[in-house]
Amino acid sequence: MFNKIVASFMTTLMVAMTLVSPALGATALKDYPTFLGNVGDFYVVVGNNAAASDVAGAIDVAANLAQLSFTTQTVTTGTSSATGTSDRKVVLPISSSGGQIAGTSGSSNQFPAELRNFYYSGLKDSKFQYRGTDHSFHEAVYPATSGSTLSVTHSLGSPINGTIKMRIDNNAFVYKYRFDDTISAADFNAASANSTTYTTPLKVTVAGKEFQIVAIADTTSFKALVGTVKTLSDGESVKVGDLTLKVVQSFSSTTAKIEVTDPSGNVVKSGINTGSTESVSYGGSTYNYKVLSSGATASGVAGYAQVVFGKGDIETTFDGSTTAVVSDWGSDWAIAGQWQTAGRVQNGDNITVTYNPQSLTDANRYYTSGGVFKGPGDYFELKYSGYYPGNFAKVTIEPVTGQTVYNSTAATGYSTSVNGGGSSLNGLKLSSGVSGTLVSGSTGYSEMYLLFNSSASATNFNNSYYWVAYKDSSTGRIVNLNVTKYPAYFTQGGATPGVINITDAQGLAVIQNAVAPVENITLSYGGPGATVTYTFGTTFSAKDLLNVTAGSTGIFNSSGTQTVVLSYQNRTTSSTSTSPELILGTNVGTADANDAKARVEGSSQDVSTQVGDLISDEGIIVYSVKSNAEGNKGVIGVPPETVYGLVKFGKETATASTSSTVNVVVPVTTLVAKLDSEITSADKAGKDLVLVGGPCKNSLVADLKTAGKFAYGCSDWPARNFAIIQVMDDGLGTGHQVVVVAGTRADDTRLASSVLQNYATKLSAVTGAKVEVSGAALASATVTPV
Repeated sequence: MFNKIVASFMTTLMVAMTLVSPALGATALKDYPTFLGNVGDFYVVVGNNAAASDVAGAIDVAANLAQLSFTTQTVTTGTSSATGTSDRKVVLPISSSGGQIAGTSGSSNQFPAELRNFYYSGLKDSKFQYRGTDHSFHEAVYPATSGSTLSVTHSLGSPINGTIKMRIDNNAFVYKYRFDDTISAADFNAASANSTTYTTPLKVTVAGKEFQIVAIADTTSFKALVGTVKTLSDGESVKVGDLTLKVVQSFSSTTAKIEVTDPSGNVVKSGINTGSTESVSYGGSTYNYKVLSSGATASGVAGYAQVVFGKGDIETTFDGSTTAVVSDWGSDWAIAGQWQTAGRVQNGDNITVTYNPQSLTDANRYYTSGGVFKGPGDYFELKYSGYYPGNFAKVTIEPVTGQTVYNSTAATGYSTSVNGGGSSLNGLKLSSGVSGTLVSGSTGYSEMYLLFNSSASATNFNNSYYWVAYKDSSTGRIVNLNVTKYPAYFTQGGATPGVINITDAQGLAVIQNAVAPVENITLSYGGPGATVTYTFGTTFSAKDLLNVTAGSTGIFNSSGTQTVVLSYQNRTTSSTSTSPELILGTNVGTADANDAKARVEGSSQDVSTQVGDLISDEGIIVYSVKSNAEGNKGVIGVPPETVYGLVKFGKETATASTSSTVNVVVPVTTLVAKLDSEITSADKAGKDLVLVGGPCKNSLVADLKTAGKFAYGCSDWPARNFAIIQVMDDGLGTGHQVVVVAGTRADDTRLASSVLQNYATKLSAVTGAKVEVSGAALASATVTPV
């Protein structure tokens, strides 16, 4: 069973070989393995009682053959390149309308109110020709600059839920094709079949699509041909969709005989058209056509007819309505005109294409990281790349109990300089995944503590001593930073409320008029001296409530409100002998109201039941808010610098492709490995064989000795440590080749297998059919031709 498993394993390693040469080809070892032919032409054979090293050697050989097995295929590859702006850093919003992606203030973080070809080269600034005269035009995109229409947002409303996304709503974009010249002597008022503008319409390419303008009836619309316009001689035809239109005979003015046929050549409609739109139904679609102009046959010269033919509308009035769209752009883009005078095209006139979907759900209003908004016909793109930076220091804030604080990193000594000593303390633990994030003075730490001892009051933290400490990385001790304080020592008098007075060198904090004390630790991704820092602050109320806040320097943001607030409370009754034991909120294992609050888009909100992450106005991430609140902890992400949303305008385009050949591995589904006891007469007659193992382990090698094809048998094998690799023609008398890999010891066979595996370097110069291999390792092995 073991050998069958090994044989099966070798089968899975082997793949189809394309290294083909005729059977009975040259037997020089330098030609290995080409003379073995294709998969199906050979077997790798080990003895039924093979040593483990023989099996391992056979696997080495099979694995090597697998590496060489391939077919050659030609593949075409291409790369993509981006044109347009680089990522713009859009500042996080502090108002409910989000952060404006575009604006009129010229802010470096915003796109301008007008985007032209120096922002994205795909927008044209060029010329068109009308009746033989060149005229100038340019294209521009006008992004919305106010409100929430086009913005970066992190509101808590569904489906934003506190994550940064890009919002694109109705009227977020207007594309304009702007005429920079006046087209003189062009009257588009009374356009009709055979009129000048029908026979020579104004052809302009708007957002990559050609429009053939034939009429400008008022200042907000225009009529254009949208079917296929073709001038056909009598007998000529044009195909659109499934149908073919042929001009059978033309007459004067706008008259011609038209014939429409199906794919089989059957006539589905025939008759005289006099310049009016006619329809024909086929295959569930309606086709329309009409003659625009025609000339009768004269002096034996074929006449002509200019026709417009199309599936669906062949001319459309574009007025910005819900029906004023083109099918290949979809219904989200409303097309209209902005003309100074009806019937005329003047400098400053525009054709507008406005993003105006009739229904817009949250699913297609908001774009997550990597999301791309495509303009009409994918003529331009707005890509949201996510937020910057992408790395945050993750800080966990959680309650701890029973901690001991030492006065140094020395082996002995509690901090006993104040009442209660430094053992069995409860409080809060701060830990960061980025070393040095937690800063006190000029030193950064990975783990810090705010710890308490007993309270002098049964109802509050008045007169409780507390410690700020850090974990020493070398000893694992929690070490006091020598800032032991009285947090709530109230005095009476006329001092200014809210001011903390440090009254002595020991750091005694005297709080005037019962204002709660504050203890701060700097949070900085870059450690001491980083340019962007936040403050982790704690405030103790007189009613057993401990608020933990995180925000910009000074705890508060510009509005005077904490960015993130975690509300810890004392779960035990304070006394002179019991340290406060803190939990997040009022209940363990639940997300209570106001357990976590965050300032999001200008307002402080209860986010305790927030599922997933959110980002505050200051760029601090609060991770998995609800689940962490239920776990009695808060986890926040501190960025190394100001957080922005990343947006770019332009388009990613494919570059020219290149062709190359590659070797493609082809799996095998036929058996390629067998045991010696499984080899049949048919196998010997039809296969080349690679025999691994000496005559004592592989019966086929013993047969070769008996037939005089191999030098040694089991009983007369030389008494030295070596191995033989030999290839022989007609080894078993069946016209097929046999390769023998055999050694004195199992280790010798394994070494020879490794030499065969590395034939490209070890056997490439061997012009004979046999070598002896000796040595202790492949690198130092001796290969001697015999």
